[in-house]
Amino acid sequence: QLLGTAYQGWQVGDLGLDLEYTAQRAKLLLSGKGLRAVCTLEQGDHLEGQLELNQALFHRDHINSLALSGNLKMVGRTSQLEKIAAEGLLSHLALRQGGWEIRAADTLHFAYADQRLRCEPFSLHTPAGVLHLEGSAGQDLLAVEGHLAALSLGSWSPTVTGTGQLNFFLGGTASHPELQAQATLDQLL
Repeated sequence: QLLGTAYQGWQVGDLGLDLEYTAQRAKLLLSGKGLRAVCTLEQGDHLEGQLELNQALFHRDHINSLALSGNLKMVGRTSQLEKIAAEGLLSHLALRQGGWEIRAADTLHFAYADQRLRCEPFSLHTPAGVLHLEGSAGQDLLAVEGHLAALSLGSWSPTVTGTGQLNFFLGGTASHPELQAQATLDQLL
């Protein structure tokens, strides 16, 4: 058992760890509250994994937390990690960070192949309004589009009120991102 497991300051709680080895096959099972991961290595090279999240809660402190439900399946070879492929979905996403809360408005479907993550169009409820996103990201290329049709400025500052729309495109690369944005503001006070 792994007690008080954390990654980059995010706590996941206690996890159970089971390892099984038979001829030509190793299997790792990691389980905890709302989390189950299985990874299988066969014939020394073939790798398969599955992650299931059911209201899995990750937290930094009593204010910042992330709750997730969904699944992920991946397959690949240990000799060619750059060719690993995965697909999955998040049916629930709720992030609380520094007083802000972001929640998924619908199910997020995603796939990873050729070292690129691709997301089907999805929406997030944010303090500034409903954010619609779609696109892909990899080390060599970013292509993410976003749109806030009913932007509420009051959520950013209590002294500013107004509404509007925001469209943006995040391009470039992971090491040199480029952001293009256009905002239309109404009733700005």
